[in-house]
Amino acid sequence: MLKRVFIMIMVLMLAIVNAAYAVEGERHQYCDGEKIIILSAEDQEWYSQIAAQAYENAPEVLKTSQLTLEQRAQETQLLSEEERAYTTLWGLPQGDDISQETALYLSYAYLQEACQMEDKELASLFPVFTFEITDPEAPVWCIKFMPLDAETQAVIVVKIYAGSGCLAELGIRETVG
Repeated sequence: MLKRVFIMIMVLMLAIVNAAYAVEGERHQYCDGEKIIILSAEDQEWYSQIAAQAYENAPEVLKTSQLTLEQRAQETQLLSEEERAYTTLWGLPQGDDISQETALYLSYAYLQEACQMEDKELASLFPVFTFEITDPEAPVWCIKFMPLDAETQAVIVVKIYAGSGCLAELGIRETVG
């Protein structure tokens, strides 16, 4: 009798857990206990338009002064073993990693969800990309959002695990000057 009650409780708990996940719909899934956002084709198109606006609104100096992923990776290759021990290492995404474009769209979605940022606010931030390989088992896309207005003195940093799309870090760093 006790065994039957235990089984019924377990079945009921599984049904509740499945229902909880189903309520979230297709926008979310979970990896390693963390919620990740699943982008629909419509989301991707919308975020593509926001990114185009941000790029269009950015001053030319901001567009042309950023190092490419390849340039950063080359800098890392020039480091000695001793220097590699205490600095951030940069590299290039590999075959199974999410694309730079997907990382950007996910970062927009995470910012909207975590910070309630509106589309207009996202379009006022210029994304600067790096690909961090300091932990080779867990490389991350690092997107630094540079404010396009002179009044804002902070950079928003979003780090996304390149293999899964999970949010690794979201923070604000004050700028100097």
